[in-house]
Amino acid sequence: MPAVQRSGEDAAREFNCTEACHRDSISIMTGIRVTSHAEMLYMSTIRVLTERVGATRPESGAAFVVSDEGNERFLVTARHVVSGVARLTLHLYTGDSVHTIGAPLRYEVGGDEQFWVYHADSDVDVAVARFEPIADLFERNNEDFFAGALPFSSFQPKFQPGRESFTDKFWRPLPLDEVLLVGYPNDYRDVSTSLPLLRRGRIATPLWLDHEGRPVFLVDSTAAHGTSGGPVAYVEEEHHVGRTMHEGTGKITLLGVFSEVLPLRAPGVRAADGVPQRPPNVGAAYKAYTILEAIAALKRRTSA
Repeated sequence: MPAVQRSGEDAAREFNCTEACHRDSISIMTGIRVTSHAEMLYMSTIRVLTERVGATRPESGAAFVVSDEGNERFLVTARHVVSGVARLTLHLYTGDSVHTIGAPLRYEVGGDEQFWVYHADSDVDVAVARFEPIADLFERNNEDFFAGALPFSSFQPKFQPGRESFTDKFWRPLPLDEVLLVGYPNDYRDVSTSLPLLRRGRIATPLWLDHEGRPVFLVDSTAAHGTSGGPVAYVEEEHHVGRTMHEGTGKITLLGVFSEVLPLRAPGVRAADGVPQRPPNVGAAYKAYTILEAIAALKRRTSA
């Protein structure tokens, strides 16, 4: 039976997910029952394995699925993960439920294919692609898979000066708030299913600040190679009273795409310059609105 996309009320009834969960996470494929916003974030992230000319072994990274107002889906990753590769393989999940996930389906992209579109600013480490050709291929082959998708409505908006303050206790998220990161640090994963790791971090800079002049915010987390391209999100789960879940009280906010663990010194800065070293275990994530800018460029290119 081919994979069939479900969303909204039909998906909620079939998968027993709360109304809020479906408002903030859609495009569920056959077989999965989503029970939390964190789980949807987790299941929207997939492994990217790349091969480069002259490299002795493949490199791993992450990508994740998002969807626009019309439920069209897109892949998001970090530009440096996919730029200049000879070939890459995407790993998508299979199985009848989260308890019976099987071996991943693989979708290969050649280095000469015009699959990815990069942000117009070459210094912005964001790449996007259409997801529907992948779904169409597996549907034609009668191969079921599932993937979560984070809707545009969950994206953290671009900061507007004069409208918000990071000192306002009612405005979230704030510096030191906990965030979730999903990825494959050092390609560590559940090998049989390609499921990633879900990890915690803390926002280390205000979201209104473009740190070091880039549209990034910093995350205090022990991230490693293989986390690049994965989502960084602020998640508020449903509130429980006893055994009752209060629908509509939780949400997920996509803050950005993880780019790098910062080197000890910024590019071009020498020890003799007297600039302090950066602290360890601090990473940079490009803000969510840069993803929307890249997707807008993708849509313009394909509609031309």
